[in-house]
Amino acid sequence: MATYNIGSGDLPRPSYVCSGGNCGPTGNYEYANPATNLGYGVNINLAPRWTLNYVHSYVNQNLGTVTNYKGAPTYAVFNNDRTDDANVGYLLGPVALAAGWHQRVRQCCGNPPLQSDAGQTAYHYWYVQGSEGFGPGSKYFGRMFSLTLQAAYEPHVPSAAYYANPACLGYATPAECATPPYEIPGEGNKWHGLYNIHFATPIGGKTSGFGFVAQYLNNWDYFDNAPIMYLYNEMDYGIIYKFSPLVTLSVANSNLYQHQNAGYPFVIPNTINRNKLYMTLDFAVPVY
Repeated sequence: MATYNIGSGDLPRPSYVCSGGNCGPTGNYEYANPATNLGYGVNINLAPRWTLNYVHSYVNQNLGTVTNYKGAPTYAVFNNDRTDDANVGYLLGPVALAAGWHQRVRQCCGNPPLQSDAGQTAYHYWYVQGSEGFGPGSKYFGRMFSLTLQAAYEPHVPSAAYYANPACLGYATPAECATPPYEIPGEGNKWHGLYNIHFATPIGGKTSGFGFVAQYLNNWDYFDNAPIMYLYNEMDYGIIYKFSPLVTLSVANSNLYQHQNAGYPFVIPNTINRNKLYMTLDFAVPVY
């Protein structure tokens, strides 16, 4: 699958941060150029009800400048994250079950090259999940509605306390920074649940390959270099066209909103609200 991400431009960024070929003509803006990434995956039928799945893909997005907990601008960059997901699936009647492993690693922006290095913008977790479809069906899109529930366990090395109040930086345990929201204690291993509600309907009849799709999910990140988990609400919607069961083109808009986390990583009321347009062309190659 090939994904084309539309980058946005003219993002304000202080000139003392912005340097090099990505800066605007005044040195105070950074351009986020469009990017094309080639992902791949494999689906193997092990038995009539068992499958083995692997997907390699990318998360690319542009985030504008906001003030972080240290009082400095951050995230005015087009990040490039690699994701890998492997699972074993089992079809139990109408319910599709899976157990697997997932990782996400940032491959840009000064991130250490190895996931074992300190300060990684990376994480991995183990999960189990179940999915079931509901409503009327169609030739190419299956059931109109589907619900996926996932329980994930993520190992995480506890971090030192992070201080949201810049006046607390450089002090071990100052009295004025002893309680939240000024002190953000590092968290260790965590369980977290995810739900995904998906909607798909053909346009032009049940056998049409042209359709509308939408999904809502509670998303999250728990990077090794962050003391706490980042929580998001995400809504995606767009159109999809299946040239055949093996070739699919989709164009979608994705809107993500990050919950405010006690002043970390951003000073309240700053947060992330990312709106992203992306196009994906997916080729499936059967191997017998």
